[in-house]
Amino acid sequence: MSEVKIKKTKGCKLAYIEHIGDYGSIPFDNYITQLYGWAKEKKIRPGFQPMGVFYDSPEKTPSEKCRSEIGIPITGEAKLEPEKRIKIKNMPPMTVAMIKHKGSAKEYPETYRKLSEWIVQNGYEWAGPAIEVYTRKPEVASNGMIIYATVQAPVKKIERAGEIVKPKYQLFLLINRARIYKPGSSLSYIKTDKSSNQSRLHKNYLCNRRP
Repeated sequence: MSEVKIKKTKGCKLAYIEHIGDYGSIPFDNYITQLYGWAKEKKIRPGFQPMGVFYDSPEKTPSEKCRSEIGIPITGEAKLEPEKRIKIKNMPPMTVAMIKHKGSAKEYPETYRKLSEWIVQNGYEWAGPAIEVYTRKPEVASNGMIIYATVQAPVKKIERAGEIVKPKYQLFLLINRARIYKPGSSLSYIKTDKSSNQSRLHKNYLCNRRP
């Protein structure tokens, strides 16, 4: 498994759709198709890698009230119509602890466990919701779907009178990833063909989230 690293991210503009409900019921394929279709309609350049932002712990929040956002980075301005579900916000630069996930769906809880433990052991604390960046399309393997993602935890260093104080043990995100993924849902993303300068929609199969 990949090692945890600290990174300062660049800010970006995110077009997204809000979802309230069981993380396992998020219709990724539907949302991503809507987002890239909207970007094409508005003549806005979309980014390559879809993102998910997860606000609540299924262990502490009823599944029907869990909040998440599925989005794509965009470049350019767009006039939003009141009836549209798509929203835009600026993602600020932030310091994150990040870990790469490459493995089957069943390995996701271990990825989050390792990330959360590193945060605690190195004197940091969570400073925001978990962010998942889907870096390439999953692959079908003998043991199931292999998912490629970078899991990012916004963090801040804990200090008191010049001394680093380790926080109480919090597996904040066995929040999001004490969930089991099940093959079935597809996620799409845009890949640019540099030779023709055209964008093509490629299917990127992700898995349904299960708390």
